[in-house]
Amino acid sequence: MRFLHTSDWHAGKAWKGQSRLDELEVVLDDLASVVERERVDLVLMTGDVFDTSSPSAEAERLVFRFFRRVGQLRVPSVVIAGNHDSPARVEAWAQLAELAQVTACGVVKPHDQGGCVTLDVASGERVVVGMVPFVGPSQFLSAEELGASPDDAGARYARRMERLVTGISAGFRADAVNILMAHTHLQGAAVGTSERRVHVAEAWAADPGMLPPTAQYVALGHIHRHQQIVGAPVPTWYAGAPMQLDFGEEGEPKAWNLVDAQPGRPAHVEPRPYAGARPLRTVTVTAAELIRVGTRLRIASPGAAAAPPADLFAVPIVDVSDHPHLRVIVDCTAGAVDPDINRRVRAAIPGVVSVDILRRGPSEDESASRPAGPDPGRGGTLAPRALYALFLEQHGATVDEATLAAFDALYEDALASEVEP
Repeated sequence: MRFLHTSDWHAGKAWKGQSRLDELEVVLDDLASVVERERVDLVLMTGDVFDTSSPSAEAERLVFRFFRRVGQLRVPSVVIAGNHDSPARVEAWAQLAELAQVTACGVVKPHDQGGCVTLDVASGERVVVGMVPFVGPSQFLSAEELGASPDDAGARYARRMERLVTGISAGFRADAVNILMAHTHLQGAAVGTSERRVHVAEAWAADPGMLPPTAQYVALGHIHRHQQIVGAPVPTWYAGAPMQLDFGEEGEPKAWNLVDAQPGRPAHVEPRPYAGARPLRTVTVTAAELIRVGTRLRIASPGAAAAPPADLFAVPIVDVSDHPHLRVIVDCTAGAVDPDINRRVRAAIPGVVSVDILRRGPSEDESASRPAGPDPGRGGTLAPRALYALFLEQHGATVDEATLAAFDALYEDALASEVEP
């Protein structure tokens, strides 16, 4: 039999004020085409279907359209809840999703009470899928246990996770293809920068040795980097997220797995790249290049034909042929920072989602006269509070602690609105 493993769609994620549903729509359309073209027997989605516990109607419409399309091909799907999903909502829409041949599991259940599902797929094989949706530490441990030393609390969590997995895999059969699905953190996984750090702390990582040797494949969600867990007793993979979710994942390849399996043998795994998501990229330009342009702006790609003399300006040449989301670092170390530099960059280069300023270090006199604030960020970029103080200075406004404190509060509110509380 052949199945497809995908994960961590985070449908509806608002990132730097932008929706990425249009990218996810292309990704899911491509996956649905693969199901039809490659004669896939089963689709596994290992959690974080949505980015929030109360997703938008647009996000739900996109996700449900995919599963309906796959169901119309008479291909079943199995979905488990991740830490971003609402377990209760997953259980609620699961009843209707059964009409599209979707089995959805939002909460942990014993193997004989819904924790395992047995399917007879088109290839003629019987498949048993054990389902372990996300279980947080507070669901396994009491307040007293959580308050114990980190080593003790982590060890208790790992033992209870092992008992849970052992109980679920008790439903496996020797004459079937056995698959374990789990949304969890395993030791040895390479964690990226876009995961919710409270849920991927190393203290709550389970030992991959606990995984059942009777499984042909273990399908994991939660970690956004596509990877195999080498220390596991059977083929064990994180499918990862279908798109780069922040600039810490810049250049990271994203893939899903096409898996061939039969009873009693380890599965054969073929990673396939996702299609449809826009890449994230960081570029550096100089302030002088933008300032000399004035209001005459031109974008070119490497190898483009020379522009007429009237358009020969010192414009940064940025290749945007693959429609990237761009973080632009403006090198202002040669002079003062133009307070209008953010607008200039966004007008000059399409796809800019973030502008950082690289500036020279202040002299001792400048440091003494400037209000206290966070140090410049990594790479010498100016922290938001200090950038705002600079903006006020250049416009002759008064810079005082009350104004900066108000800015800090507004900035924190803006950041909080981009992620689920």
